[in-house]
Amino acid sequence: MTLGDVKAQALQMMGFDEYVDANNVDDFAEDDNFGPLLRQMWSAVNRCFADLETKRVLPLKRVELKKKEATGKGTWRRFDYSGIEGLFEVVRLVMETNYGVDDDHPFLLEEGGKLRVNDYDDTANYAVLYRPKLTRLTAYTDNSTVIDLPDALAAAVPYFVKSEVHRFDEPDEAGEARNFYEAAVEQYASRAEISQQGSVQTVYGML
Repeated sequence: MTLGDVKAQALQMMGFDEYVDANNVDDFAEDDNFGPLLRQMWSAVNRCFADLETKRVLPLKRVELKKKEATGKGTWRRFDYSGIEGLFEVVRLVMETNYGVDDDHPFLLEEGGKLRVNDYDDTANYAVLYRPKLTRLTAYTDNSTVIDLPDALAAAVPYFVKSEVHRFDEPDEAGEARNFYEAAVEQYASRAEISQQGSVQTVYGML
């Protein structure tokens, strides 16, 4: 799903009767009826991104902590996690040893982007599981830009966009679109069991 796909599908949902797809959608930016709606869509997508972040439904990502960069002594160490690109929030700390995996190891988040690992084991490896922050769009973002979401969530974005840009002209249709969006996100979250999933994307070399 690209930004152009989102725009084209949202237009189709709003009754646009011309042939429109990701390649020609911006040709209709000056249409008297749909042009003003089309020009609002990039910001509506950004609001959708913010909504998905706060709903905490995005798949977790993983970054390895580099032990050589730790400070502290004894049974604790402190790491700087502020360098994690696209971080929305830290969720869990994973400790891996030759004897097994602790996927919910105790930690504290401190001021200044610091993460304190308690019950530290120098022979173990540690990784942060975190929820990502989605890259925001601008009015100049190319339509070929991929919407970096799981397919099921990406498919719900046009409904959110319709609910935003159509809310004044067609409030009933906008409400129906928002309800469909909310149901789709809830269904995705239920199936994925985000809060307990073990499958995350690994990002190396961040810390």
